[in-house]
Amino acid sequence: MKLTGLPAENHTFIAGMDLVAGPPYYPRKPMRKWDLTRHPMWLNFSQPTLLNLNTDWEKKKYLAVVTTDSTYESWIELLIEGGRPEKAPPGSFVPAAHPIHLHGHDFALLDQSSSGYDPVEAAKRIKRDNPPRRDVALLPSNGYLIIAFKADNPGVWLTHCHIAWHASSGLALQILENKDEIHFGHQTLRSMRKTCQKWAQWYKRQQAKLHEPLQEDSGI
Repeated sequence: MKLTGLPAENHTFIAGMDLVAGPPYYPRKPMRKWDLTRHPMWLNFSQPTLLNLNTDWEKKKYLAVVTTDSTYESWIELLIEGGRPEKAPPGSFVPAAHPIHLHGHDFALLDQSSSGYDPVEAAKRIKRDNPPRRDVALLPSNGYLIIAFKADNPGVWLTHCHIAWHASSGLALQILENKDEIHFGHQTLRSMRKTCQKWAQWYKRQQAKLHEPLQEDSGI
């Protein structure tokens, strides 16, 4: 396989930790939580992204929006860094490796290094001619990972650490791919909305009993 065409989008993410407190992330006290974007992921089960495609995405700090021209082959490149970023807040960096998994696609592994990311050196190393294909690849603790996937599956797809408690903490992001090409049948939409409505009603009743939020993790 050889990647053809230019990447339609390029995104950079850093695996780190943020100090968060209060609902929806944690009901009682501040604590550090893993994240992959500008904030730990937290999903509201009663308001899934698929049913809110026209919302203000700037408020969804854990979501990357990708729009490509479907008339030609488009590839999305993700650079994920595991090393300490410049001007990182104290305590935001914890040296740990993360197995990164992508839903909805397999991906081409373009580059993987245990050294910090340098764009000049990475350009020499990157492999576009017959790169290995994966659905999980390790992000080294002090290095970086560059993957690419073909934008041929419109939907909302999850990228996350495959270590369960890292993902539960919030080390994940959603990729909204070509939202204008996402379509549902009437019956499917009706069923999804009904399920979300039932969940919201149940959650409200339970929260009233406990007087605090039930959801303490990312929801994935």
